[in-house]
Amino acid sequence: MNIGLSLQLKPVGSHCNLQCKYCYVLPFLSKSLEIMSREVLERSLSGCIINNKEPQITWHGGEPTLPGINFYRNTQKIIEKYRGPGQKISQVLQTNGTLIDKEFAQFFKENDFEIGISIDGPKHIHNINRIKKSGKGTFDNTMRGLEILRQEGINPSVIATVTVETLKFAGEVFDFLVKNGFRSIKYSPVFDTFNYEFNISSEQWYRYLCVVFDRWIEYGDPNLSIMQLDEIIAWLDSTENPYPMCSSASRCIQWISIDPDGSMYPCAYFKADMSYGNILEIPLVDVIKTHNYKHFRSIFITPPKKCHKCNFYNFCGNGCPSTRVDNTRINPKGVYVYCEERRRLFKKIKQAFEKEIKNSE
Repeated sequence: MNIGLSLQLKPVGSHCNLQCKYCYVLPFLSKSLEIMSREVLERSLSGCIINNKEPQITWHGGEPTLPGINFYRNTQKIIEKYRGPGQKISQVLQTNGTLIDKEFAQFFKENDFEIGISIDGPKHIHNINRIKKSGKGTFDNTMRGLEILRQEGINPSVIATVTVETLKFAGEVFDFLVKNGFRSIKYSPVFDTFNYEFNISSEQWYRYLCVVFDRWIEYGDPNLSIMQLDEIIAWLDSTENPYPMCSSASRCIQWISIDPDGSMYPCAYFKADMSYGNILEIPLVDVIKTHNYKHFRSIFITPPKKCHKCNFYNFCGNGCPSTRVDNTRINPKGVYVYCEERRRLFKKIKQAFEKEIKNSE
């Protein structure tokens, strides 16, 4: 059986050793450290591994390295217990990097983890919002963790969060990330309605990505991956399938987030309203039978009216449900918050490529 469900495991839930000012889970931050039990782990992992040809597991948070290295060593034993002959299992861990040591880095390398690290740019930019609970910046700690990972042969991808405060640094952030050896970059604009002072408008986001695109063209390396650009560039060839990003392929329906207590839900934004139940009571294979899962799935089948006649809908899929808004509030039935930005960026990139082709003839 291949149920097509992937796991986003949150071993300490939303608990974190940092207190980033823009964090979207601030309203849900747990005050005490609760580590996922072996029973929750085993039921989650076995359900995913046994029922999928190529299971995908993402470790997220909060900060997923907080349980320590022995937690992950025990987790790997569970994975090997259920892994089938020759079965490929993908594991990704997204971290702030501050707790990475040599043991962690060696473990990740030995077990083929893909690592994503969060860095917002050079020190004076990163430390604006990515701070410890004491108020001190975390740049030096994060860069130390990055260096340890690279010493063990791991070159992580990077997520750079952008707020209204850092909009003016688009070129500087790009140059910093490239200069520091990142080959896979994702920008994460803050738009959510929990922290209004950080929110970026569609116009602001368009202009930011225009700077990124121009810098990418100047840099001239087609192997440098910028997620927001890769996605749109793939649309230019309509004979191919859309770029398989979760933000444009409506794939988040396949991801099940699981908290330390076994609670299952789509993602943090819909945790309260769309619970799938508890893994200790409902086998993973049966999640697709729950009312809330069926309801969440139906959202993808019924696009909002604005999307009905849109030429881009087959490409963009109206974005991830957690990035849709209706009357300024996050609503999976709403419209992608940067709809107009995405359309304008497509036109800009298309025109730039057509001009380049014409000049080369």
